[in-house]
Amino acid sequence: MKTGPQIKARRLRLGLTQAQAAKRMDRTQNYWSELEHDRKPHNIDTLRRVAKALECRLSVLLIPLKR
Repeated sequence: MKTGPQIKARRLRLGLTQAQAAKRMDRTQNYWSELEHDRKPHNIDTLRRVAKALECRLSVLLIPLKR
C-alpha cells in the first residue's frame, strides 16, 4: 500500500518541513523523503511512529487521498 501521499498531505497540513517531521521521529530528512515518495518499505511500527509524529491516527495514513 502506498502511503506517501497521505504522509505528505498531513505534514503539509501541519505546516511542517520534512526535517521537522523527521526530527519528531528521530530520523533524518532524507528518511522522511523516502517515506513520502514510497521508496522506503513501511511496516506497521513505522506507520505508527509516523502517525504519532503527525499527530494523527494510523487510519488517517491508510485512507487514499481523493483527487
